[in-house]
Amino acid sequence: PVSLPFREHTVRRLNNILDFFFNYFVISFVRAMLKPIYLIFLPIVLSVPNNRVIREVDSVEQVNSQSTEMTPSTSQSAVPCHDLSEHRGIPQLVFPMCTSTNGLEGLRNVVIHGMACTCDLNTHDVHKRDDYQYTPGIGAHKLHTRGATFNNARRICNEEGGNLAIIDSLAEERVLLDLFKRAVGIRNVTNEDQALIGIHDLFSEGEWVTILGESLHKNGYTKWSDRWGGQPDNGGGVQNCGSLLKEGGMDDVSCNAQFAFFCEIPGIRIAH
Repeated sequence: PVSLPFREHTVRRLNNILDFFFNYFVISFVRAMLKPIYLIFLPIVLSVPNNRVIREVDSVEQVNSQSTEMTPSTSQSAVPCHDLSEHRGIPQLVFPMCTSTNGLEGLRNVVIHGMACTCDLNTHDVHKRDDYQYTPGIGAHKLHTRGATFNNARRICNEEGGNLAIIDSLAEERVLLDLFKRAVGIRNVTNEDQALIGIHDLFSEGEWVTILGESLHKNGYTKWSDRWGGQPDNGGGVQNCGSLLKEGGMDDVSCNAQFAFFCEIPGIRIAH
């Protein structure tokens, strides 16, 4: 006769085999049933980030955000977005066109949750503004003497059809310094001897870029002031926006402090 322990062992093995086949067929059946649903809903799920980003691109409110997100403007062609967040899983997108009207700054770049999208910047016709100084080969510039924070200054420049001035040569610096020295009535400012320009290191501390996303070295002007022990020094740990000193050279300042500021309208043809 077969011993009781042997029979119990055999029964357990048979039960394990039956459980294995039962689980295998159940799982296979469930997978077969769920696969059509998966294939239907996967494209919808993957399209959600794209739709969210595109909706945010259409929002002009982004220009006032504390993360200095930019909004797009009119363009003739679309180009891909490049991840500025060290590939944190944000998908690369291609915008069919840039569709708001937020000045020349928007024609170049839009930054949305760590992504940068570049739109073509072509020469544009504008009506000549009497409050801008036009310098052949350099551009049109204006010094606003009433103080504003960095984001408010950007918004004002955009509304005038330009952007916060980006200095790309010593010749352009001389143009701005001439405007600065002739200015009168500077008011509501933290320091009368400084004016905001279009640079910041808000994306990464110490990595200074223009509001169009270009490094200062690539842009061609890297003249920092040697005042106060040399700049930039991130005084107080909160100086992430750039200014031009009346004596020349750049300084880092708080983005929330109010300063005079330079606007520019680059690459233009005067429309009569």
